[in-house]
Amino acid sequence: MTDCLSGAWIPAYLGVTGDKPVVTVGPIHDWTGERIDIQPIVKSCEQELSKAEQVSFVVRQSRSEEIGEEGADKQELASPETIKQIKSETGANFILVGAVRQMNDKTAADSPPYCQVELEMINTKTLARVWSGSAKVGE
Repeated sequence: MTDCLSGAWIPAYLGVTGDKPVVTVGPIHDWTGERIDIQPIVKSCEQELSKAEQVSFVVRQSRSEEIGEEGADKQELASPETIKQIKSETGANFILVGAVRQMNDKTAADSPPYCQVELEMINTKTLARVWSGSAKVGE
């Protein structure tokens, strides 16, 4: 995530719009065949993006639907002085997506397989990939 957040795409967006890019974390798929839990990777990405000063982070739509349901309940129960407007979410300009793949080191026959996390930051309007990176895990 450090590489992603230091990429040229952030100043480029800021230079065009004058605003920090709004980002979210999308699906990260498990292509290992091992049925690994992807949630720790997703949570780690969300935490890093939410702490970053260079971007504004918003939760993914599935999470916002859960929050919206809670908000709808509060619309009926809250006092008029404290009621908050719902369904006025900020949309993401960029979405982080990716995959986890099982890899083998072809140069060393006796080395065990490892996993590689591959991530891409995609512009939600143009679908242009503005950043990509990968990291080995489990070596």
